[in-house]
Order: sequence, then structure tokens, then C-alpha cells
Amino acid sequence: MFSAMLNLLKRKEHPKGYPKYSAKEFEKFFALDKEQSKKLESDYLLLLQFDNKSDFSELAFGAGRDLFKLSTSLASRYGVPKTRAGAVAHFFANITTTRNDQISKQKLGISTCIWKTSVCGMRKNDPNISHVSLSGQAYNVNTGLLVDGNYLLPGVALGCTCNGRSVIPGFDD
Repeated sequence: MFSAMLNLLKRKEHPKGYPKYSAKEFEKFFALDKEQSKKLESDYLLLLQFDNKSDFSELAFGAGRDLFKLSTSLASRYGVPKTRAGAVAHFFANITTTRNDQISKQKLGISTCIWKTSVCGMRKNDPNISHVSLSGQAYNVNTGLLVDGNYLLPGVALGCTCNGRSVIPGFDD
């Protein structure tokens, strides 16, 4: 039943700007076992569909940036220590924050943002080394920037700490 649900989710459209992660990638990045990483992959795919009606989406979108609340729930959901759940909570909070920002910007008619890099790509063994060169580049709010052959929005890659600044016509230089 679990694999049938996962296959159904995978057939849905994958939005531009969000990475296509597999359970194997989650397993490696978060040091999870196979079952935990499959559950995480399923939850990630639910968030990408932006269906706020699923229990998990309600939890993730409802928590906002409250990483304590989200990591506490994820620790029991995945059966992992709270410290590991904290890293997963940070990832999911970035996904939901980016999606909420996308919706707000679309409603306001904002279509362009400027990529801002903080320490992303500069830390030892950081998987997002290419993000350093993205700082200052304009990107479309709906699709992101073309990074390493795929469109990406700031903050949605594993371990990414980048963000974006809205370009408001008439107010920006």
C-alpha cells in the first residue's frame, strides 16, 4: 500500500524550482534508515503538491518556522532522535516558507527576486558550492534559477541557507 501511494504521488507534476530528491538521497543526507527515508520522501512529495489537506501538510505548513514544534512531531513520526529531526524540520520549514512566499508574491504581482547567499556553499563539505556564484542574480519567482542543470529556488536544496529579495518595480534601482 505504501509503495502504491508513493507511485501515485510521483506521477503528479513536480513543480519547477524544487529538487527531485529520492529516499536514497534523504537517507544519506539525514543519516536515516531505509524506512525512515521512504517516509520522508513521501512527506516531501506531499508538500510539493501543496495540498494543505493532508495531515502532514497541515503539520508542516501549520508549524511555520516553529522548528521546535515541527522537530518534536517529526522525531516521533520518523522514530529518530530530536537532533536529527531538527535537521529534517529545518528542511521542511524551508520548503513551506518558500511556497508561502511564492503564493504571497504571486498575489502581489511580484515576479522577480534577487538571489541572496549567506554561508551556503562556503562551509566545509557543503553540497551547495554552486550557490556562492548565484548571489545577486535575478530569478523568476515561479521557477527559480537554472542551477547545475535544474531550476532551483533559494532555500529548498538540502542544507541550503539562501534566500531571495523581492524586486518591486518602481522601488528598486
